[in-house]
Amino acid sequence: MFNMEILTRNRLRNLTGAINESQVRYFSESDAKKTIFLSHKHTDKNLIHNIKLLLSSFNIKVYVDWLDDDMSDRTIGKTGEIIKQKIHNCDKFILAGTDEAIKAQWCNWELGIGDEVKLASDNIAILPVRQDDRQWEGTEYMQRFPTIEFSDGYSYKNSAGSFIPKGYYVLYPPDDKGSRHFEFLREWLSK
Repeated sequence: MFNMEILTRNRLRNLTGAINESQVRYFSESDAKKTIFLSHKHTDKNLIHNIKLLLSSFNIKVYVDWLDDDMSDRTIGKTGEIIKQKIHNCDKFILAGTDEAIKAQWCNWELGIGDEVKLASDNIAILPVRQDDRQWEGTEYMQRFPTIEFSDGYSYKNSAGSFIPKGYYVLYPPDDKGSRHFEFLREWLSK
């Protein structure tokens, strides 16, 4: 089976450190052609900031519920309806798959809504993020979805034997033969 690198918290922090936040904010607000609903565990706020920067660097507008002025500061009965509508309105759905998010009821509920609403793997993915000293587990249900992973440019080869260029990729679940189709994250985001 073909796998690239699942991002660690530290690597994600280092990779996004070079992104100019003011440029990303300018481009994402004025020029973004696609929107992503970023599902996550609220205790991962620092990490979510880095993921939002990373995704915004692809000229994508990222919806994060706690950054929405229209959302209540606390969870109320109406929260679920608002979240459901936001998932519906966004072009793509990405779950920031930390250990905490995988266990969270809200994240699993949002993933189910995203699965129902987005219908195709071209519109939903999981960005697994593991602790630096552990493997990423996920759940059986999450194996249905593409994952966003990283290639360093010299560790992974395609079927023709050439190294896969450095960058972020969307890896689709294995087919019946165990092969995984992949594409650049930028291409997936633009669909």
